[in-house]
Amino acid sequence: MAGVYLDADVPTLVRLAGLVDRVGRGDQAYRLPSEIRALEDRFGLSPLARRRLQWEVEQATEQPDEHEGGDDRWLRAVSD
Repeated sequence: MAGVYLDADVPTLVRLAGLVDRVGRGDQAYRLPSEIRALEDRFGLSPLARRRLQWEVEQATEQPDEHEGGDDRWLRAVSD
C-alpha cells in the first residue's frame, strides 16, 4: 500500500501516527477514535477500507521448505 501513497499524503499519515500515539499514551479525548477511523479509511488501512477503494492485496505464496525435515515457521534449539 505504501507504493500508492504520494508525498502529499505524508503530513496526514504523520498526523494519523500522532493520534494513534496519543491514544496509546492514554489520551481520552472523545474525538480521537472517530478521527483515527476516518484517516484509516482514507488510506485503506483496514480490509473494508481497501474494498471500498477497490484495492487488491496479493496473497503471499509459501516457499518450499529448503531445510531438511523441518518447517521453518518454528524455532529450533541448536547446539554447537
